[in-house]
Amino acid sequence: MTRCLSAAVPLHACSPLLLADPSAAPRRDAPRRDAPTHGPGALRRDWGDRLTFLARWWRDPRGMAAIAPSGRALAALITREIDPAAGALLELGSGTGAFVPALLARGVAERDLTLVEQDPALARRLARRYPHAQVLAIDAARLGAATSRRYGAAVCGLGLLAMPPATVAAILRAALDRMTPDARLYLFTYGRRCSVPADVLRALRLEAEVIGTAWWNLPPARVYRLTRARGRSGGDAR
Repeated sequence: MTRCLSAAVPLHACSPLLLADPSAAPRRDAPRRDAPTHGPGALRRDWGDRLTFLARWWRDPRGMAAIAPSGRALAALITREIDPAAGALLELGSGTGAFVPALLARGVAERDLTLVEQDPALARRLARRYPHAQVLAIDAARLGAATSRRYGAAVCGLGLLAMPPATVAAILRAALDRMTPDARLYLFTYGRRCSVPADVLRALRLEAEVIGTAWWNLPPARVYRLTRARGRSGGDAR
């Protein structure tokens, strides 16, 4: 596998599998240069992300599953329970990186992030913006073949409602195989029920629980916490 070490190798020369290598990151105690969350810089970034997202949606509306990047209210809610002390964090379907600033604000180190985004253009954009994160331009179901990391938590931004149940199961199984036993996976849906079918929850022995609704998101989104069932048959979506 060819590795791209930050600015040492042009992005176009990198393997489509691994676009950024966190081994090039500074030490954990080095100062982190977070992207601004307020002011003109943040406004330009937000509008740039929206235009990029809209362009990708125009080409593949089913693949994008939404017409705009997730807003700050949803980002704050879906990352609210993330504990940076839990270790590396996995994000499935990173898109334009709407959740990353919230994760960094929670104290997660950039080098501890694995951002999975199948769209090559969006993945390259993520690698440029977050050079110390591990950016994987792959199908999320192939996660196990792309990294040996173990994750203390995961966030999912994929449009699972638009996917066949077998695909959803394959993606979740790949993520769970790389997660620690007590790790939690957070996802959101625009519908009234969990975007993971009940049959898939039961098969994977997962429990799904609502932790809140981001009413100010466009459209409003409900966030679920998925955990491994303990001494139960799983499949409980409350």
